[in-house]
Amino acid sequence: MVLPQRLLPLYLARAPHYNQTASKVEQLALADYVKSGQLERQLRRLRKVYAQKSSALMHLLQNAFGKYAQLRLQETPLCITIRFQNSPSPARLAELAAAHDVRVRPGPNGQVTLGFAGIPLEDIAPGVQALQAAWKLPEFCVSG
Repeated sequence: MVLPQRLLPLYLARAPHYNQTASKVEQLALADYVKSGQLERQLRRLRKVYAQKSSALMHLLQNAFGKYAQLRLQETPLCITIRFQNSPSPARLAELAAAHDVRVRPGPNGQVTLGFAGIPLEDIAPGVQALQAAWKLPEFCVSG
């Protein structure tokens, strides 16, 4: 780096606080990616893909569990929460789902969370079918 002598004290005072996390080559590549419009195209494509996934998953879950559960789309983390009217604990629901090779996260207030960002669209329907097999309804959802 070449600096005028008068800027050297200022640079020396600030340099220890500066931590460059990306090389100049990486920064220039990202700048070109943004400037060329490729980033915007990629974001539009991903929005479309995630909209298709969330719509498909919500529709399938509504058909499978809608009578027995409240479903809520959480758009920021790309997941859906399910809370059954009467059911085992969220930990037990997660355990039952895991036995059918489906991973759900137990959550607060009797709900479980299903993330779908990394699931291919064609795998969503088989995943919901596996949940139906795991969570044999209506036997644990009917109050009695």
